[in-house]
Amino acid sequence: MSILQGCQQWVKLQLSHINLSHFYIIVCGDERYELLNEIVLQNEIGGFSNDANSQENLRKKIKDGNYADLLLLKSSGASYKVEQMKEIIDFLKLKPYEGKRRWVGIMDGESLSISNQNKLLKSLEEPAGKATILIFVKDTSSLLDTVISRGQILRVNSKQQEDDKLNRLIDSIFDATHTYKKLKLIDENLANSKEADQFLEALEKRVLSDGKKKHISIDIMGRYYDLIEKAMENIRGNIDYKRAIKIMVLQMEEIDGKDCCHKI
Repeated sequence: MSILQGCQQWVKLQLSHINLSHFYIIVCGDERYELLNEIVLQNEIGGFSNDANSQENLRKKIKDGNYADLLLLKSSGASYKVEQMKEIIDFLKLKPYEGKRRWVGIMDGESLSISNQNKLLKSLEEPAGKATILIFVKDTSSLLDTVISRGQILRVNSKQQEDDKLNRLIDSIFDATHTYKKLKLIDENLANSKEADQFLEALEKRVLSDGKKKHISIDIMGRYYDLIEKAMENIRGNIDYKRAIKIMVLQMEEIDGKDCCHKI
């Protein structure tokens, strides 16, 4: 699934509905611009013709920053300027021009100073007119409690979060001291062949990065790669994905007649 497809699917589930709130804090990774575009597009499309050309024209206007009802704000340097906060407040006073509501996208929420957050409190609680404010952050630690309490927090299963999850699973499997525990973790955490492929791809990257950092020999790294490739081939050959990965893990334990998997 591409980043765009993932954003479209997430927005349909989370933010494409009639009772849209006036303020959201969106915790995500680097896909925040794609998310903003899809949030605005999917919630405004009802006010436009449903033919494909109209939708594509609207998508292009939003992406190019030419949609009159969207104010997109990036931080200038270390933090947002006071003038940008005033721009938000003034923008929200205006009625929608092209669509159903006004949109404000604060793309670098981590760069909002305490002073600027305080300046926005009234707008976050009661924006003038029909409007929705979106603050994008990697985590909420930089936001005041008074800001957080005024909005709804939505978390996106970003690529970085997915990578972190896979790396934690790799750690759990190869740090487990008993074979049955390793096999149980595979059973419990891999639900289909697609997840198995993602796990193997993450493991391949991990072997490369850890091989350099932990000085794993070229010979052992090569054997790990061969076993990963074999597991991929087995899955493509319709061998049960869990069985293919279990065989790979067991064979990795036997490299050089000892358990080398703890090095990953």
